[in-house]
Amino acid sequence: MVSEALNLIAYRFVSKVGNPKLMNNVMSEIEIYLPTLPEQQKIGNLFKQLDRLITLHK
Repeated sequence: MVSEALNLIAYRFVSKVGNPKLMNNVMSEIEIYLPTLPEQQKIGNLFKQLDRLITLHK
């Protein structure tokens, strides 16, 4: 999940010279906001329930 969040915002910070790179000093400046672990677990459980419902209605 962290890598997905980073990919969404990192393109703005990538150097465009030569081979594109995300420098460490720039990377340390990027703030990534993620839900707390309990919130992530609730979201995961919601998707599990949705998957079960979808499977039942096929």
